[in-house]
Amino acid sequence: MSKFEKYETIKLKRSEIKGADYNPRKISDDAKKRLKRNIKKVGLLGGIIVNKNTMNIVSGHQRVGILDELEKGDYELTVSLVDLTEKEEKEQNMFLNNANAMGEWDYDLIDELWNIGDIDWGMAGFEETDFIMIDQAQREEQDKDITKQQSEEIGKLKTIRAERKDGNNKKNSADNYICLMFKDDNDKELFVNEYKLQNFDPTYIDAAAFMRVILKQRHNEK
Repeated sequence: MSKFEKYETIKLKRSEIKGADYNPRKISDDAKKRLKRNIKKVGLLGGIIVNKNTMNIVSGHQRVGILDELEKGDYELTVSLVDLTEKEEKEQNMFLNNANAMGEWDYDLIDELWNIGDIDWGMAGFEETDFIMIDQAQREEQDKDITKQQSEEIGKLKTIRAERKDGNNKKNSADNYICLMFKDDNDKELFVNEYKLQNFDPTYIDAAAFMRVILKQRHNEK
């Protein structure tokens, strides 16, 4: 047993425990229907926490509320009994429901699970609108990556400007550079292959040499 397990598992009658009147969590009608449907299908899978010093529920208010509707009277349930002060109880009530302490979705793995095709997303608590939000979040993450790449390229150009400041400023100024951004390596490879630039420096291409390649290609096409 881990030394960090600070609870004991016991059975209590529902009438012995009570909801915390300060509990700041609430649930919408739609979310409540989903939770009720899930409990009816797979049952309560644990996680009800009660403070033995007050007999208040620390975590599990919404699930116990659903059980109250389903059981229709006093009933017995298994809880994790903890020993907290009233201050600690309130802190843990908020902590255990705080999205800031729960991590975040890995959207790439969500995509992989979606492609498996055998998951009931309704039973996983999702709605169609959730996937619209997930798709938007993915695009935002991609935009962040692109912005990071752009910042890195701008940084490179600034470095070039600083390194060549003592040289021929007009000839070597970073203002004479055009930066092409590609979405990924595949797009960059397509560009290189299209204009037959395999023998050039993969990062910086001399404009005059590039124009010679283009003019030669046009001449060969005639």
